Amino acid sequence: MNIKQSVVIILLLFPIILSAKDGYEKFQWEEKPAIHQLSADYEKESAVIIESLVRDEYVFNSVEGLDLYKTIHKIIRVNDDKALERFNKVYISMNDVESVVELKARSISKDGRVNEVDKNSIKMTEQNESDNTYKIFAIDGLEKGSEVEYYFILKKYPSFFDREFMQQETPYKRNRIEIITPEKIIFKAKSYNNYPELKDSLMNGKHWLTAEANNIPELHEEEYAFYFSNLMRVESKLDKNLKQSDKGTLTWEDASQSIYNRIYASEKNDSYTKKIDKIIKKELHLKGMDEASKIKAIEIYIKTNYLLKPNSAEGLNNLDNIIKNKYAATTGLIKLYAAFFKQADINTELVLTTDKKDVLFDGNFDSWNYLEEYLFYFPKEDRFIAPTETPYRYPLIPYYWTDNDGLFIENVVLGESQLGIGKKFPITELRHQIKHIPAFDAEFSYDDHDIKIDFNADLSDATTHVKRSISGFNAITIQPYIKLIPADKQKEACESLLKDSEKDAKVSNMKTSNTDPNISPYYKPFIVEGDMQGTGFLEKAGNDYLFKIGTVIGPQTELYAEKKRECPIEHEFNRRYDRTIIFNIPKGYKIKNLNDLNMDVFHLKNGERDYSFTSSYKMDGDKVIVQVYEFYKSMYAPISEYEVFRKVINASADFNKVTLVIEKE
Repeated sequence: MNIKQSVVIILLLFPIILSAKDGYEKFQWEEKPAIHQLSADYEKESAVIIESLVRDEYVFNSVEGLDLYKTIHKIIRVNDDKALERFNKVYISMNDVESVVELKARSISKDGRVNEVDKNSIKMTEQNESDNTYKIFAIDGLEKGSEVEYYFILKKYPSFFDREFMQQETPYKRNRIEIITPEKIIFKAKSYNNYPELKDSLMNGKHWLTAEANNIPELHEEEYAFYFSNLMRVESKLDKNLKQSDKGTLTWEDASQSIYNRIYASEKNDSYTKKIDKIIKKELHLKGMDEASKIKAIEIYIKTNYLLKPNSAEGLNNLDNIIKNKYAATTGLIKLYAAFFKQADINTELVLTTDKKDVLFDGNFDSWNYLEEYLFYFPKEDRFIAPTETPYRYPLIPYYWTDNDGLFIENVVLGESQLGIGKKFPITELRHQIKHIPAFDAEFSYDDHDIKIDFNADLSDATTHVKRSISGFNAITIQPYIKLIPADKQKEACESLLKDSEKDAKVSNMKTSNTDPNISPYYKPFIVEGDMQGTGFLEKAGNDYLFKIGTVIGPQTELYAEKKRECPIEHEFNRRYDRTIIFNIPKGYKIKNLNDLNMDVFHLKNGERDYSFTSSYKMDGDKVIVQVYEFYKSMYAPISEYEVFRKVINASADFNKVTLVIEKE
């Protein structure tokens, strides 16, 4: 059972006085639709959503309390083949749906002919995804310049927290959202990314919480930006049940109590405590360890011995069963960690946050939709672990959860109470705070190259030694998995890390370090090094040689400015790259354009560089030592800084193109 499902239990505590069954607001479309006249700009678009309505209506019934009826209505102009392919099918999310109450669809040709789809001929297919199921039906007869219109009404299990995205890669001409509730049931909503705020009005004994926007532009995916978190959206939640109280409900305080009870409540049979104590003493040997070492040992033990299953069956949340069977649902796994930390006398705070690719956590709007990802925070160490994320080891946690806020839940010991002779019980108070989960510094996520190239006397061959050290988040897709794949695939993967500059080179003397999945790349980098034979970066041009030194650091990202930037700059994580290239100039040769190696592109924030690319060289006898240093120390930057940021990113691609001319003296 997840945090949002537990709302049902909490609502059982609310004395809702049921009225007789009320009907939901019916939707009626135009009896005689006509093709819409659009501006020239809209006619140029692949598609335009002319009308869009999302309506959630909560209705009392006489049996179960509240029903939720969701109405979706859309009119879409399709102007080209791409739009025809995209909009000739309608997808209906079946998440929490009891039934499809009503469904209608039709097309209107550009000359005004209306073709209504016979509901008896609608054939539904089903598509399953990891977190949802969709019903799909096709609309036949669409042509370029026509419009497709449909609406459907779903009866759903009531959700008291909702999120609607009000923008996409297709522009909206008109877009409306409505949340309708009985007079005594009050919802509140908050809009993001410049969508209008919803306004409440009371009509015919119902609250209508509504907003409408016209001419919403499309938003396209961009590099270095989180698409969904930049879309216009609306968050909504149940705020008050006036039949019970005029105070707000389902608050952060309520969430904290519900989560804490679910994770820390003692089970009827608490024999698991003895089992955990035995593991701590006999297998983990925590006695005498400092706190950080204890945390590491517990995390490694659980992530090595227990399997997370995407299932909420009760047996998967019972600690005795989990310890016996070695697998758990998410709630059960969090309970297991909490029990281990408690028995090891490690002070923790339970933290819930969001994946910021989707949305940033907003502590000022207490929607439980934000309570998606679990962390444990250790106040003494000022560090976190991610209990459900197997590849991560203390103190690394998924970077999409960092530089984000979260709900921190702490049980504070206020003192002791003496009950009877010699028996003392702690007096505690449950507290919650919205606090920040900081980003990791760039220094902890690096990808460093030490490259030595030894040309022979006539430049017909070269031996290259490469040592690559990868740490932090740069290593998280490699280091935890490398020992888990077959030996031949390990060799292939490691060779590919060395052969960035020369795909056809032959690798020899290869070795790796720090490949144990229980080693955190925060502390020790994954290292691969070896020798390569070949001159793929060298070309003969008459009597001269062209040394494509820029390719030695491997392919680099290049950002193009084909259209106006729409989103601010957002990095996955702070990082740095330190690359040293040393090569010899054979006797009798010289390089005439070494100054092409000197580059310095950067951005200043508060007088210091926050992202930068610098390359330079120096001579040491017949050796040239090239230093390339690049870093990104800020996770975010406004659109106004995009051009400078683009120049820094592109500087590495420009270095890729540097070619040194080696000529005979």
